[in-house]
Amino acid sequence: MTKNCHVCISGHADAPDIEGIARYHKKDSIHYVFFENEQNGVTEKFSLRFGKDYLFYKRDGEVKTEVLLETGQKHVSRYATPYGTFEIGFDTVDFLLTETGSEIKICAAYSMTLNGEPHEEGKIKIQISEVKT
Repeated sequence: MTKNCHVCISGHADAPDIEGIARYHKKDSIHYVFFENEQNGVTEKFSLRFGKDYLFYKRDGEVKTEVLLETGQKHVSRYATPYGTFEIGFDTVDFLLTETGSEIKICAAYSMTLNGEPHEEGKIKIQISEVKT
């Protein structure tokens, strides 16, 4: 994988994909991806840190959050939005990281709670691929 890459994050059917050109590096078996995305005139910053069984996802902009998805673990995150702050719990039931020389894919499935109450099942898919120069 090269330093410059394309990243695409998809999840809920009613939410648009998040994508952009990112900076990538790997150190001690840990992957790092940093990028910005602009939607409706608002720029948001994203950072991803991941390994073989976890993903740490940070979003900073109109929506602010830090999410940790880790195989077999439950973690709670706060989502700060223009409509208020919510506490969302994630119980990661499946996590798969596949890596080839030019592409990385992450698929995670989880159960969610909203302010401590059962909410819904969720999935996130992340595709990171080399930018062809």
